[in-house]
Amino acid sequence: KGYRHDISVTADVNDAQFRVVFADSLKDFACGQEAELAGDAPYRMGMSMARRVMNEISYTYKKGARNELELVHSL
Repeated sequence: KGYRHDISVTADVNDAQFRVVFADSLKDFACGQEAELAGDAPYRMGMSMARRVMNEISYTYKKGARNELELVHSL
């Protein structure tokens, strides 16, 4: 759709956990039932797999500023 934004990926591993954070600067983002991909089978399968592999998943949307997805897996 011609979106232009920055994406960052930060990963951290220690004796207790593996943590990765994906963040982007997209200012107009739909999530949940309104999301364009919400009904798409590969999207649902990917989310299901992430939930099975990771111990914690959190998503933060700061309107007009940032989207952040944090995934944590206990070691």
